[in-house]
Amino acid sequence: MSCCNIRSWSLIIGWVNAVVALLVFIALVAFACVIDDNYAKENNWNEDQKNAYFAATILGCVLCVISFILNVMLIVGIYQARIKLLAIYIYAMYVSIGLGVIAAVITFIVRLIYKDPAGDAFLNFLRNLVYIAFEVIIFSPVYMLYKKITEPEPELQEHRGPSNNDSANKSTPYSGHI
Repeated sequence: MSCCNIRSWSLIIGWVNAVVALLVFIALVAFACVIDDNYAKENNWNEDQKNAYFAATILGCVLCVISFILNVMLIVGIYQARIKLLAIYIYAMYVSIGLGVIAAVITFIVRLIYKDPAGDAFLNFLRNLVYIAFEVIIFSPVYMLYKKITEPEPELQEHRGPSNNDSANKSTPYSGHI
């Protein structure tokens, strides 16, 4: 895989993720505007449920803004070859993947504690692991590009045999002297 291909994939990932974050943000803002007393009554929500959905919507909006900013930093970092911008994205992805694993394990344990069927809890856990694996796969071209930019390429040493002058100046047991 050449650097151009990794760079191109990283740019595609950055642009697609930025657009998706923006679209999800718009959808969440629209949903937050719809949540009112009439909507809550239609869905048989009590006040606590309505507040929980509203809070979750606001949290989702904040996460979309953070994701959008990180992806713009990734795009700018790739275009301008600014390693620090790429590093911020890389570390944010480490945190995201780590939190995803922790959330998957905690969700699995909580579902078992609250007596959800073990099969449902396990399928939910597998779904979360598949999501994390997908996140790692999407992250890998960006990480490979970061490593390629930050690690200097090893210099290839030419294999040179002794020159004619070198062999004439050296006296070895096999240099032709008897």
